[in-house]
Amino acid sequence: MLRTLVALLASGAWSYKLSLVPNEVSRQALSSAGVLQEVSFLEGDEATPSSTLRPTMAPGVVSNFQSILERLSQAVEAISGPAVKDPAPWSIPRRLLFNHKVNLLKAADSSLDKESKLLRENVRHTVKLFPDVAPSDVHFWDDHECQSGIEQLPLEESEALGLDFAREKVGMIKSDLCRLVMMYKLGGYYFDTDILPLPNLEQHLERQATFATVIADDGKSYFQAFLAATPKHPVILESLKEFKRWYDQLNRPGINQDRLRSRTAKGNIGTALMRQAFRKWSDGAKEDSVVKHPAGHLSQFFVEHNDRVLTQKRYEGVPSHLSGNLCNYAVVDRRSKTVVMFSRIYDKHSKTLCKEEVDFIHTM
Repeated sequence: MLRTLVALLASGAWSYKLSLVPNEVSRQALSSAGVLQEVSFLEGDEATPSSTLRPTMAPGVVSNFQSILERLSQAVEAISGPAVKDPAPWSIPRRLLFNHKVNLLKAADSSLDKESKLLRENVRHTVKLFPDVAPSDVHFWDDHECQSGIEQLPLEESEALGLDFAREKVGMIKSDLCRLVMMYKLGGYYFDTDILPLPNLEQHLERQATFATVIADDGKSYFQAFLAATPKHPVILESLKEFKRWYDQLNRPGINQDRLRSRTAKGNIGTALMRQAFRKWSDGAKEDSVVKHPAGHLSQFFVEHNDRVLTQKRYEGVPSHLSGNLCNYAVVDRRSKTVVMFSRIYDKHSKTLCKEEVDFIHTM
């Protein structure tokens, strides 16, 4: 054992660590540790070859060699600092998911109007915020791919949901259903084409989360313009089942469809159905910023608020909006009181361009 340890030291096994720090600092640390009386260092920044490291043992080394090595290790760590642990792996796959009636990333410029080009620019901005995501892991489905994806779901509801999707005339409801199918099949991070994530978003995402979304400003539904989950997550599965039940009700003979649509989150169908699904699966768990569940699941909730409310609560990064209407909303992390996303770059209801958000994209 002693012979092995002496050989390690004499062969320069420590020289690699020593070469990572300035020579003068190393010399002072080793000297103060009382471990080496003489160490020959090469000048310059190159790594010190083992042949130049010639230790002369301090008195008592032979009888207490283990202690000597421990002090040497402590001295080197004091210089270079403790080893940095690798961050925990992401539970949710590093995939980016988008959908729209047409694939904005593949459509020709001549086929897109001004609004669609702006949405495409925003999608490209979102992709750039995740440089570690490979191009093959950026998925953009159009209506045709959504239809096909629904029909291929390995669920008993797939055939009926496929027919419901094909008959649905409201684009945002088609998108709500399509994102569930993408999430169930692929898992990853879904963004609406008009939500604007900020560069600080990723540092606020929980690596261990298996489900994440945003609580809407009304506190009664989910603003699922941002949605993330592992593949086949039980909340996503339950949301698909909720959609099937809702369409079954909608398709009953004699039902007032317009009234049912209006009564379901004022027409924002997917937002209400997903919250129902989460509450059913979680047994009514409180929607804190981070929620731990059985079987290793962890949910994360951001919150959407009007800028006026955020300013009153002194959140960081709240813009001075002038566009008004639905442009004046942002998504925040309640724990750090920080804005992480702007809710939209274009208000479809008032057909208003969210000027501050658009200007922000152009500065990136």
